[in-house]
Amino acid sequence: QMKKIAISVIATLVVAIVFRACRPPEIEGVVIDMRNNANEAAIDKAKLATDKYPDNPEAWFYYGYLNGEHKKDYTEMNRAFDKALELNPAQVVTMPDGGTLTAQNAIDNYRGTLFAESFNGGIKKLNAAQAAEGEERTKLLADAQMKMETAKDATPDRSETYHPLALVYLMQGDTSKVEGVLGMGMEKASDDEEFLTKAGSMLLQIGKPEQAEPMFKKAMEMNPDNGVNYQMLGNLEANRKNWEKANEYYEQAIKLNPSDGDLAYNIGVGYYSQQKWAEAIPYFTQALEAGLDEEQTYKILGVCYVQADKNDEGMAFLENAVNVYQANASLWEYLAIVYGKKQMG
Repeated sequence: QMKKIAISVIATLVVAIVFRACRPPEIEGVVIDMRNNANEAAIDKAKLATDKYPDNPEAWFYYGYLNGEHKKDYTEMNRAFDKALELNPAQVVTMPDGGTLTAQNAIDNYRGTLFAESFNGGIKKLNAAQAAEGEERTKLLADAQMKMETAKDATPDRSETYHPLALVYLMQGDTSKVEGVLGMGMEKASDDEEFLTKAGSMLLQIGKPEQAEPMFKKAMEMNPDNGVNYQMLGNLEANRKNWEKANEYYEQAIKLNPSDGDLAYNIGVGYYSQQKWAEAIPYFTQALEAGLDEEQTYKILGVCYVQADKNDEGMAFLENAVNVYQANASLWEYLAIVYGKKQMG
């Protein structure tokens, strides 16, 4: 029994020696430096190893890992990781803690962890910035930008980062970067309906309707039951003063969201802008009933009643309106006009 144990130990030792012998000394040096936290030396040796052994996936893995972890050069990291995976995703690599994984698992784990930490941290900073002011807001946005850029650069094929990063740039007032990062997002998320809608809305917000329009239309084709896309196209046409076309989209949207007071108001504005006073009245009324009981809505609806010569309905509406907003001179004027039309002196 003792003899068998001795043979087993010797066999294990031989396997270990053979395993080490298969790894070139330059790459072995990288692993040793990584374990000893000699990161600068490890990076230099890893680069030399990729030059000397360009077909060795292990060399490319270490070079990529060290660039990401210690140089924060995610472009070079991804270039090296992609090369390692191209050569052999099943290649066993040694991590700094001594554990071993396949190159595929090690790269997936590293990228996933880096993305989660950066993205979640960036969202947290962005949310805080939206509620802050002054220097605190500026600092929070800078922190959010750094974390979101890390998430984007580390995992450029993931689409989640592009919209919040564009929102950071928008809040910083850098519209050129907004446009640029949304363009990059389109290359990665052209089949993501939510991204298309959000990106189009942001482009519309910065005055780029020509770029926003195809995004909304593609999103609408992907999901014709989502009223938001019709609403966004309505907003786009309204910005162009194409009121008839705007209302076509708005009316499609309100069929899908019949209780939406904002949509009802927008349709009313469309008819009002075309001087179709009678057509506008039911939509402004619906907006009021949905809770948009703002003073401006009362004034616009008063104009519609006067212009449409709906004097009986107008009188009832305006008599109530002047009680709600007693200091509004326009409402009193419209009521006087209706009284005059009814020959009430």
